[in-house]
Amino acid sequence: MATNPVIEAWDSFVVAMRLTLAPYMEPPASTVFIILVCLGLTLVSVTLTRLLTDVKRRNEYQQEIQQYMRDLREAQKSGDKRLYEKLKRREDRVRMLQRQSMKDMYKSFVMIIPFYVVWTLFNGVFLNPATGVPRIVAFAPLTIPFLLPSQLSFGSWYILCSLGLSTPIMRAAGVIVETGVPPPKSQPSGKGR
Repeated sequence: MATNPVIEAWDSFVVAMRLTLAPYMEPPASTVFIILVCLGLTLVSVTLTRLLTDVKRRNEYQQEIQQYMRDLREAQKSGDKRLYEKLKRREDRVRMLQRQSMKDMYKSFVMIIPFYVVWTLFNGVFLNPATGVPRIVAFAPLTIPFLLPSQLSFGSWYILCSLGLSTPIMRAAGVIVETGVPPPKSQPSGKGR
């Protein structure tokens, strides 16, 4: 039976990576190594997002769409027909903004490729070749029955790291659109009143 040369090459690469990363296969070295991998991928994601999309424009569009939706809900809730009709006249613009936002979002799907490659690679690297069982790479300081075990494999530790690192980094880089009510405009001080 013929074997696939691509699969053989991939398997050879995983074995070579496993040998190269041998000092980082057990905690605490594996724990720190995976945090660094996650950090690196998050930085790649932020960089690609900034290169492929106009983040400032996208954020402005998202804020305008969110404000429109809040105003529309408020007009429907209060029964204010004048405000509702005024908002309905802006509907075409909001749809155009939504289409543009979706185009920008599709551009960012390119970032799935590096995540998929790294995920597949390290899932194979942190697998015990003798048993086929995932290696323990970290220990959870807090366990939640049926949700968060005390011993974590690559997949579970990577997801936890990603959740903990990606949002603050993306927010700091301005890549994530802030949701919710915009901050109130500053009021003049009451000294002159």
